[in-house]
Amino acid sequence: MAFFIFWTLSRMIRQLVFISVLIFQAFVTHAQTDSLKKNVLYMETGGPGGLVSYSYGRSLLVKPSYDFGLIGGIGAMRFIDFRGIFNPDLVFFSNLNFDFSAARLIGWSEANGFELILGHAMASSVIAGTIDSYERSSKQHGFAGVYYRYNFQKNGLRVRVGFTPILEEYSYFQPWYALTVGYRF
Repeated sequence: MAFFIFWTLSRMIRQLVFISVLIFQAFVTHAQTDSLKKNVLYMETGGPGGLVSYSYGRSLLVKPSYDFGLIGGIGAMRFIDFRGIFNPDLVFFSNLNFDFSAARLIGWSEANGFELILGHAMASSVIAGTIDSYERSSKQHGFAGVYYRYNFQKNGLRVRVGFTPILEEYSYFQPWYALTVGYRF
């Protein structure tokens, strides 16, 4: 079923997913040789980065039941502009991240946890101008969110599912959801 869904996507989207998986695998392979455990790489669909995003996070304060850190990344909302040309709408984002273990709160295993985020995003997109012209538009957005996190290993592969509403141009509330695969090293 998953293969069928993947195959029905457009050729360019399939290529982007394939390249994304290769890049993510390269990071994971490299990360396994590093002994640091305060870093995390994420590949996300949805969330503050748009349809697909890559981000890097660094924990600044690590305790047994929680950690606090910063995350920054780049994503894209669309890859083809209104003229049918490859010209991705980019999203640059950064956020504060508070990750805490659910085990102490509700008796789950140490692998479960929740993350709270609060951040800022800048979106850059191509819009139609006058006849036969276009211009690049930049807009500022705020976002907050809550994720449920599951770690397959204490310092390794993790997945997150989250609700990450966006305050578009700090004026309009837009509900948004996220699915993330990450690697902590």
